[in-house]
Amino acid sequence: PQFILTDHLTVGIKAEGAIMAAINNANTIDETSSLSVTTSYLLTGEYYFGTGLVRPYAGVAGGIYNTGVIDGDAEYLEEFIQTGRKLGFAPRAGLQIGHFRVGAEYNIVPKNSYLSFKVGVTIGGGRKD
Repeated sequence: PQFILTDHLTVGIKAEGAIMAAINNANTIDETSSLSVTTSYLLTGEYYFGTGLVRPYAGVAGGIYNTGVIDGDAEYLEEFIQTGRKLGFAPRAGLQIGHFRVGAEYNIVPKNSYLSFKVGVTIGGGRKD
């Protein structure tokens, strides 16, 4: 959820999970394959440019990232290894078109950074005409 402070500024919180796969050079699953698992709990802030129907935005989020790895082989995934709790942040940018939202976010986490793309719908808010 986000809270509107002004026509241009919001603050909020974000909880998210991400799974990333690592496979071998032959693009098959074997004993060297693994899944990287990251959950995050972040405070967010965004600045919206303009007040029209199409509003570009830029912002940043920061907080705690929990990371882990699931190692496996060709038969099954066998072991979850918690690799740590880390502080990180995520610059973000996108477009709000009415209640439709698209954006990109680069999560900067020590030894586990990743890029994500977002598509969504905003519930609530809107014009007060």
